[in-house]
Amino acid sequence: YSVLMVVLFPICILSGMGLLFPDLLPNPQSAFSVVWLAFAIHYSTAVFVLIFIIVHLYQLTTSDRVKSLGARMIKKRGFLQ
Repeated sequence: YSVLMVVLFPICILSGMGLLFPDLLPNPQSAFSVVWLAFAIHYSTAVFVLIFIIVHLYQLTTSDRVKSLGARMIKKRGFLQ
């Protein structure tokens, strides 16, 4: 979890900012390659985050024990009565 929060999310946010404002990226003469690199980094980190979420949702919904643990976590937070 800490790798996701400390490494992947900031990389995804920074590369997304680079895609949003490509003129702020270094080397405007070769901006195409820098923008492409920012896109590749952004896309790959987003795929890893999506896989992380899908795997955890799958784990939450497949086993009876996991379902009860998930329901207990949600009840503890006050979302279910």
